[in-house]
Amino acid sequence: MKIRYSYALLKYVHDAVTGEFANVGVILFAPEASYIAFKGSPTYGRLSQFFPGMDGDHFRRMIRSIELRAQESSRDVSGLFRADVQERAAFELGNRILPLDDSSLRFAEGGSGVSNNLPATLERIYERYVERYSRKEQSQRRSDDVVLHTFKRLLVQRKLFANVPPKVIEAKDYQHEFPIAWKNGSWNVCEPVSFDYSDGSHLIERANTWLGRGVSLNDSREKFKLHLLVGKPRDAKLKNVYQKALNILRKMPLKPELVEEDEAKQFVDHIEKDVAHQSSQQ
Repeated sequence: MKIRYSYALLKYVHDAVTGEFANVGVILFAPEASYIAFKGSPTYGRLSQFFPGMDGDHFRRMIRSIELRAQESSRDVSGLFRADVQERAAFELGNRILPLDDSSLRFAEGGSGVSNNLPATLERIYERYVERYSRKEQSQRRSDDVVLHTFKRLLVQRKLFANVPPKVIEAKDYQHEFPIAWKNGSWNVCEPVSFDYSDGSHLIERANTWLGRGVSLNDSREKFKLHLLVGKPRDAKLKNVYQKALNILRKMPLKPELVEEDEAKQFVDHIEKDVAHQSSQQ
C-alpha cells in the first residue's frame, strides 16, 4: 500500500548573516498512517571541523530534545491532515516541535512522495541529505562553505554583503544558483570550489565536474563573468595534482577567473569598486 508522506530537513545554521548551514536531520510525517519519525546526526564532529566555535554539548542536547518532541508530537497534530497542507505537513510539524527563532537549529521544507515502507524511506532521505555529505567530508578537509566564508567575512566587514545576493544563471538545459553575485554592466557570479582533500583523485573529479557545468551554462542568454573561489589542498604532496585541476578549470568555455584564498582581500577590493561604480550609474 502506497502511503503519502512529506519530509523536512533540520539545518544547523552556523552564521545567519552569511547563511552557512549543514543538514543535520530529517523528520518524516505520514498523516494517513499516523507515522512521525525523526532521525538526527548523532555526532557533531564534522560540524566542529567546518564551523569552529560551535557548542557541541548544546547541539547534542538539542538533537535529543527534538527526538523526544517528535515522539510526543503524535498527540497533537490537529490541522496537519488537511489536503492543502499535505505536501508541507512535515515542515509545519517541525515548526511546532522547534519554532523558528534565532537559534542555530531550524527546519526547512524538504519534499513529499508516496511509500510502502516509511522507515526505509526515512533512511533513504537521511542518507541522501545528511549521511552522504558526512562521508564525503571525511576525505574533504575543508568544505566549499569554509572556503566561501573567507570571502564572505570580508564582505560582511565592509558592509558589502547585502550588495552581492545569490544569482541564478539559466541555460538551455541547466541552471545553477551562485551564492555571490553583483552587477557592473553585466553579471559577475562567484562559486567556491574546495580542493582541500586527502585524496588527489577527488581534485581531478571536482575539476571535471565544474568543467561539465561550465559547458552546460555556456549557452545561457544572460551574459556573465564567472569567478571560482578555489581552496588549495593543505597537503603539499598534492601540489602537482592541484595544478592539473586548475588547468582543467581553465578549459571551461566560460573562461573563469580563478581566485585563491590568499587573494581574497584584493578580490573584495575589486568587488567594492564594481559595486560603487554600478551605484553611481543608477
